[in-house]
Amino acid sequence: MLYGNYPLKNAVNNQECKLPYYPHLVNYNIKGRYLNDHKAQMTIPQTAIRLLENNRDAAAVNRGFYYQYLNVLKKWVDNFISDNTSNISTEVGDDIKEVNGRIVFTQVKCYSSTFNLKSKEVHKALLNFFSLYLAEHCDQPELQFVFLTNTAIAHNEHLLKNWIAAWPLEDKNLTKQCTAKIIEILRGEVNKLKAQRLAAKKITQLQKEEIKSGADGVRKLLTYEFIGEFVKCIRWDFGNKSPEQSIAKLTKNISGLLDHAKFRGRPVSILMNVLLSEIYRCSQMADPGNRVVNSGLLDRILDYTDEDLKKYVNRHLLDLFDDRFKEITAAVHELQEIARTQAEVQATQGAVIANLVKVFKPQSLPKLLTPMPFLNRSNLIARDSQLNEIESLLNEDRQVAIIGEGGMGKTTLAAMFVHRQKENYDHIIWLNAESGLVHSMTLNEHLTSLLQLELRNAEEDIWKLQQIVQRLISIEGRNLLILNGIGTEDQHLIALLEIDNWEILVTTRSRPKNLKPYPLQSLSFEQASSLFAKYESSEQATETLQRAFFELVDYNTLMIELVAKTIRYSFDLTLKKFLQYFEHQQLNHADMQVELPVNGKTDTDRLFPILLRTFDLSKLENDESQYFIELFALLPGDEIKLSDLVDWYGPQYVEKNKVDLTNAINKMHERGLINRDGDTIRMHKIFQQAILYQSRQAKNPFAGQLFHLVYLTARIREGARNNPKEAIRFLLYGESILNNIKEPFRRSIYQPLLALENETLNVFNWLITPDHMVNRWKNLAQRAEAYFNADEPLLGVIFNNYALALAGQENTDEAIFFFEKAIAVMKHHEAKLNTQLITALCNLAQLFVVKNDLAKFKVHFDEAQAIRKRQDASDDVSLPMQSNVMGNANLSIKNFRAAIEMYEMAVALHLELPPAKRNDINLVMYYTNLANAHLLNNDNDMAHKAVMRAINVMDKLESQNTKITIGLIDIMILLAKADGNEENAAALIQSRERLLEKVGLK
Repeated sequence: MLYGNYPLKNAVNNQECKLPYYPHLVNYNIKGRYLNDHKAQMTIPQTAIRLLENNRDAAAVNRGFYYQYLNVLKKWVDNFISDNTSNISTEVGDDIKEVNGRIVFTQVKCYSSTFNLKSKEVHKALLNFFSLYLAEHCDQPELQFVFLTNTAIAHNEHLLKNWIAAWPLEDKNLTKQCTAKIIEILRGEVNKLKAQRLAAKKITQLQKEEIKSGADGVRKLLTYEFIGEFVKCIRWDFGNKSPEQSIAKLTKNISGLLDHAKFRGRPVSILMNVLLSEIYRCSQMADPGNRVVNSGLLDRILDYTDEDLKKYVNRHLLDLFDDRFKEITAAVHELQEIARTQAEVQATQGAVIANLVKVFKPQSLPKLLTPMPFLNRSNLIARDSQLNEIESLLNEDRQVAIIGEGGMGKTTLAAMFVHRQKENYDHIIWLNAESGLVHSMTLNEHLTSLLQLELRNAEEDIWKLQQIVQRLISIEGRNLLILNGIGTEDQHLIALLEIDNWEILVTTRSRPKNLKPYPLQSLSFEQASSLFAKYESSEQATETLQRAFFELVDYNTLMIELVAKTIRYSFDLTLKKFLQYFEHQQLNHADMQVELPVNGKTDTDRLFPILLRTFDLSKLENDESQYFIELFALLPGDEIKLSDLVDWYGPQYVEKNKVDLTNAINKMHERGLINRDGDTIRMHKIFQQAILYQSRQAKNPFAGQLFHLVYLTARIREGARNNPKEAIRFLLYGESILNNIKEPFRRSIYQPLLALENETLNVFNWLITPDHMVNRWKNLAQRAEAYFNADEPLLGVIFNNYALALAGQENTDEAIFFFEKAIAVMKHHEAKLNTQLITALCNLAQLFVVKNDLAKFKVHFDEAQAIRKRQDASDDVSLPMQSNVMGNANLSIKNFRAAIEMYEMAVALHLELPPAKRNDINLVMYYTNLANAHLLNNDNDMAHKAVMRAINVMDKLESQNTKITIGLIDIMILLAKADGNEENAAALIQSRERLLEKVGLK
């Protein structure tokens, strides 16, 4: 991607752009001369200007550009009628550039959602405005920057509302507040831009220095005095309408203007098509200087005949806008005819007749009471069965809700249904209801105009809705109302459900209680593959790779489309690379920042921003749902159990959680944030990813998870010590959290995550210890040692557990080294960690048994005994363990009777422990060792009994402990051979081989 296609005058000519000097910038390249206002001047470094340069060219795609072109067209037509010869440029500097004494740059945004000063689109627009300000300010002191949008200001955005109400800014306090906010925004955007440029591939050291210099130069400009002047140049223009309403209103106004005598009576529809086509043609010119429309150009266009004009209509452009333009134009002309008729009647019949003509006449209404959504038919996949099912449900129930997660294709399916069934309805209304049902209906001027309703702002919203409902009731025929993207708990929906003469089709992520639900099914593999190929046909991905991708994104149609487009428009991105980026949470990687022709402009529409906008958490209410939503994003999305969550926080909270937690989860289910099916909870994987990325942007990422982490660690620890089945139950949650919170974003909860990781890996220590687990322990030990002080108790525990993993791989010498490190740390906390310290000494003593070094065994065994005596530790789990180690020592010197006594003592001591303190996996190990000792002592009957006891304990535990199971099988093989049962021995050997192969140890 090349930047700087729009030539910033000062950058191209390499001139110094001088701006007013302010005292606190005295060291910033001061020049020695003064302006008339007696302010010194300073130089803006070219590196700063180049840093902010950007490619503002874009390709026309759909609604956003249609709205932009209509705004350009209206300015052009207005200028022509008023004999204004100003030049209007498209895609130069910004969406629109006007030159007439002063320069006005306008950025146009056509959106369904509202904006505030935290919106990313607003931040990008302000950075762009500032870039233009730096480039143009020297030569054009009379500058103005306009942020023009159809939508409204967010409800809680007070500063922006005050700014608009007080424009032009004169109040000093308000100006200072606005300036402070813009400085904050610009500083943040410059830092992001710097980081993005520095992260680019194949960047030279010289380029890095220039980027850093440019960022420093821009930051030095961010002063109250300088930015205060910039802020006064900014004007905000909010339309407070939906995209469809705004487009309809613009189209109606332009159609009226084109009826003016200056247009020589030319057909409005032809003229509209030609002028939009000309704007499109100009906007795509390679030379920005040629992207101009003005009155002279319009004069020349009017010199052509109607037939000649038709030749200049860009059919491709009109195809992009589908039949929306034709439908709106037809509706506008019908309104104009009605208005003319009313005017004539009023002139001849008087006030009484004038009132009568306002009476609603259903037969005068067009089929489409609002514009229909854009539908690019070339990229659709067949959904005939789903469309047939919706048709059948509407025939039966008349009120249906298409339910599904974001990006699953609900809006597309509803639009397909409308286009397919259009002729079967007398009247159709399509409303985007994301901002609320009342606003979507009462602020839709196209709808209220056709219904001949005058809804004054002072009236209550509910009263306005009632007026619309009454008019809809009076419309005869078979009618269809589509409410797209309606939110949860919209209490006004019930008013519409009482209308008998309108079928209602709703698309929503939530689960409305009063509508027939139609859960949107995921695409089949064939459909998903077909959809992917429509956007990217050159990717030669295997079926296995495609299936992995589709399953990773839960067959989400939006993600399939976006990824396919990103690959198509990228340099060398492949589906395999994407999967790697997804797995490592790197969807914001530089390779993924490919500009896409989606939803308007390419400079703002990329896969990652679209993902965040689609699943924007800022819309959530601040309640228990928001409290749990981040936690659910960290868990395995299709393996969450409500019963696990109830027990997560300990037995003291179980009864409370059965009610409180269940209510919160049910509420989230109704909102469509999760899906609950009995005990099973599922969250969409893409939704999880979006939440994680948004959480990472917080000042203290994941800090809110501290409470959850502490209790989860406690549950896993309790399970490991007492109930292996419980440990395994919570193990998958610990693994998922550790996998989802990546290392760079752990700083706020680093110690709790280390504790969780220790307990999670410790469960694997007594289940199985494959090579990769040892590597994970090594990584944990290194990070813990770098983070903790040398005498941190948890560090000693981690060293001990790492040593156990090494011992499990028969890496004896390294295991001894880390046992000794663990013991050294634990000795600082002997009273507190006496059980762990004695256990670590026993573990170390055991390794010297393995090395046949009984002298060192005795040293560490005696040290454990001494600590036990000092701390009076006579009823803890280390006591049977110590007996077991002594049995191993006796076994190593073939003192079988003594070994048997020690193992029997270990069993007895274990059974004497309180149930809450004993892990019966250890009991299985003691019985196994006892069976082995009996076998070596040629007492097969006693060996059989010990084995059966071990098996009985294993059955009760439902344990998956592979190491102990293999040990049992080994003894059973020996017993079978001793009994002469070769067939049984062979079967056991095969079982052992299958088990080893299953866990990857063969």
